[in-house]
Amino acid sequence: MYLNVSYVVDTLIFILNAEQEFFRDFVREYEPEKSNRDRPLALTKGIYGTRPREVMPLLEIEPTNEQTEWATTRTQSIKVTCNMQLTVANSNPDYGVEYISGWVQRIRAVINDPRRLQAWITSAEGQKQYKFTMGDVLVPLGFIDSRIESVDYKTLQAGSLRQAQMSWFCLCYMTLPDRFFEGHWPHYTDPNLGPPTTGIGGVGMPP
Repeated sequence: MYLNVSYVVDTLIFILNAEQEFFRDFVREYEPEKSNRDRPLALTKGIYGTRPREVMPLLEIEPTNEQTEWATTRTQSIKVTCNMQLTVANSNPDYGVEYISGWVQRIRAVINDPRRLQAWITSAEGQKQYKFTMGDVLVPLGFIDSRIESVDYKTLQAGSLRQAQMSWFCLCYMTLPDRFFEGHWPHYTDPNLGPPTTGIGGVGMPP
């Protein structure tokens, strides 16, 4: 019932990979030699530091924060934040700013499209993320809101590389089934937790 953040990154990569032809048209204007690659925009899960210029433009996606809070008595709100690091080779200094900002514009157009603000959370291998209903039935889990909130720009290697750091988040709700509130806690397997105690209104609470 707990969110796998790795699946969230996989879902984001899947959404972006579906728009590679949209990116290809843009690459053709600035780096025509790279427009014939299978994927004009290289995408990786995780940020790994220095990469060869040949793989650029490169978008690396690293989860940076997971925040959980109670939305209702039996529903948890989970917000996942990722850093999307875009790096491009500045082959023509006269168009460096124009090139990196154009990339950000197109990536944001894909991610912030109203049709993609919600999506089922699925691993790269096609394994869906699930959650419980209150009736204790497993159903697919998706995020209900997502967008790029902010972008920071910088130059590297004396301006020969340009980079954009995009902060993206998604929000989903995880329902806890009724059995979690029936005075016993079968989802816990640690014997050191001890027996449940009585909480407010007689509801069983973990120690």
